[in-house]
Amino acid sequence: MNARDFRVLADQKMTGKWGEAAVAYLIYGVITGAISGGTAGIATIILTGPLYLGFVMFIVAISQGEKPEFAKLFDGFKNFANAMILGILQMLYLALWSLLLLIPAIIKSFSYSMSYYILNENPTMNPNDAITLSRKMMDGHKWRLFCLRFSYIGWILLSILTFGILFLWVAPKMELAQYEFYLDLKLKSSNN
Repeated sequence: MNARDFRVLADQKMTGKWGEAAVAYLIYGVITGAISGGTAGIATIILTGPLYLGFVMFIVAISQGEKPEFAKLFDGFKNFANAMILGILQMLYLALWSLLLLIPAIIKSFSYSMSYYILNENPTMNPNDAITLSRKMMDGHKWRLFCLRFSYIGWILLSILTFGILFLWVAPKMELAQYEFYLDLKLKSSNN
């Protein structure tokens, strides 16, 4: 599958759920914005992982054809410790890679990008193992994910022109397309 296929699949699965997805992203954005603003650095470090895991769970529900419920956004807190540790490890590893310059950190961010999907499916997995598995899954596929993300550049630019309002619809669609990419990777790795 190529970037267009994942975008089309995300559009199809999002049909009839655009409103819920936009509101969910708004809630997620307001909460993450509130904790990252001001002097809430510790709160950001502690809560980013569980909040993002909850957003991933919301997107997974859409992918699986379920009626998305806003309560899903907080389901990441049911696996608080592992989600928090995963978030901290990713921040730490990316900060260390960024010491080598920006490009290695960007490449590593692609390597780690499947970690939350893996943790969602394996809640008891060691967070570092989720990162390691993500790195293995993404070996040879980082360019494909880059192409998928870059294929949304027009929508991202339009979102900027609307002062971020359009991003309420674009961000969940991008996340859903990336989740479909993960499912495709998982299928390919199981066939090998």
